Amino acid sequence: MPQKKRRNKWIIPAVLAVLAVGVAVLATLNKQEVPLDQIERNEVVVKADGAEIGRFSLDTVKHMEKVEFSDRIKETGKAAVKAQFGGVLLRDVLMSIGVDPSEYRNVAYKALDMYTSAGTVDEIMQDGKVYVVYERDGRQTRPKHEGGTGPLEIVIAGEQFSLRNCKFLMEIDFS
Repeated sequence: MPQKKRRNKWIIPAVLAVLAVGVAVLATLNKQEVPLDQIERNEVVVKADGAEIGRFSLDTVKHMEKVEFSDRIKETGKAAVKAQFGGVLLRDVLMSIGVDPSEYRNVAYKALDMYTSAGTVDEIMQDGKVYVVYERDGRQTRPKHEGGTGPLEIVIAGEQFSLRNCKFLMEIDFS
């Protein structure tokens, strides 16, 4: 009987070790590298079904006519707060680089930290719904390494919990 207890004592740690190794292997296989030059140029890559169809940068967006709007933002563990944003409708940014979103149905917004949120092209085509923002409360959004939410982020106006907003925007993928 004592030998059986000793053997059972090692089963759980052995299973946990195998699971940890499995998670590490899968994380390594699924890791996506963001090209450093893309980060330094503050660029967002636009794709359709995984293939690049365009790009835009912070400078591209800042040279367009800025729209200011207010929305409630809810961040994890915090109460919702009203924020003032400055940016451009995503639809207008895409059209300025020759991408017609109406050719697609769905969209995924991907962040530098690999957070991904989903949306529809119908939302993008609505006035006052989906923005690429670069200002919050009168200040330019800072990059992640400076503790900010930018330099560019997607804000979907009117979202109750802000779950589909995408900070640190680096990719937009249509399907």
